[in-house]
Amino acid sequence: MSRVISRCNSQDRFPHINLIPTIYAATKADLDRQEQRYQVQPDTYTRQLNLQPPIHVSALWEATGDLFVQLAEAAGWPGTAVPRSVIACLYN
Repeated sequence: MSRVISRCNSQDRFPHINLIPTIYAATKADLDRQEQRYQVQPDTYTRQLNLQPPIHVSALWEATGDLFVQLAEAAGWPGTAVPRSVIACLYN
């Protein structure tokens, strides 16, 4: 979740950060799902930016291919992984 906070703080200082293709991964997906200790949950945050929801991956799972597929698609078509809107940051 620190990525969300740092990105949110950075959007005001560096508006060009919104031009960087972004993929969110939810690691340790083999464990029980936990609510994040932040006012905006990852699914909501990515939806507000018109991005794909976080990909749930775990090193214990054999099926991590979805993450690499999305990385390859973002590399091939970067426009699909660039945030399309800027949300109001909670911390200034």
